[in-house]
Amino acid sequence: MAATLITGADLIARKDVRTIADLISDSGSPVAESAVANHPKVIEALEDAEGEVVATLAAFGRYTVESLDLLTGSARKFLVRIIAELAMVNLIGRRPDLSLEDLERHNKIHEFWLETLQSGQAILANAGDDLSASRASIDGATLGETARLNMVRDRSRYFPSRVYPDGRNY
Repeated sequence: MAATLITGADLIARKDVRTIADLISDSGSPVAESAVANHPKVIEALEDAEGEVVATLAAFGRYTVESLDLLTGSARKFLVRIIAELAMVNLIGRRPDLSLEDLERHNKIHEFWLETLQSGQAILANAGDDLSASRASIDGATLGETARLNMVRDRSRYFPSRVYPDGRNY
C-alpha cells in the first residue's frame, strides 16, 4: 500500500533534498535531486512513518484512517509534518556511520511524536471543527457551594470533619 497521507514532494518541501539524497544513497554518491521524491527508499520510509502514525492513533481509538484522510488545512499540514519527521528518522537510521548519540537523539524525536499522539497532547482537528462534544464538562456544585449546603455530615458530630483539597476551609 502506498502512503496516502504524504508524498515524496511533501517530504522535500519540509526537509533538505540534498540531505535526503545523501541518506538514500548506498553507493556513496548522492541520488539526483530530481529522483528523490519518487525514490523507492523515500517511499518506503514514508510508508513506514505513516503506518506508525496511523497505527498509534488507531490503537488508542483517537482517529480512523478515514478521518485522517478528511483533514484539511493546518491540521493536515501538521499531520504531514509529523510523518515527515518520522520518515527522516527512519532514513537517518539507515546510516551505519552515525554515532550512538545521534541515533539516540533521533530515537527521542521519534518517541516524542508517537507519545504526543498517543497521549492526545496533539489533537488533529480542522480549525472550524467544533470539538466541544469531546470535552468533558462537569455540571455540579463547587467545593464552596457544597460546604454551604448545610449537610447532615457537616451539622453532626458523628462524622469527621470534611477535608478539602489544599487545606482549604470553606
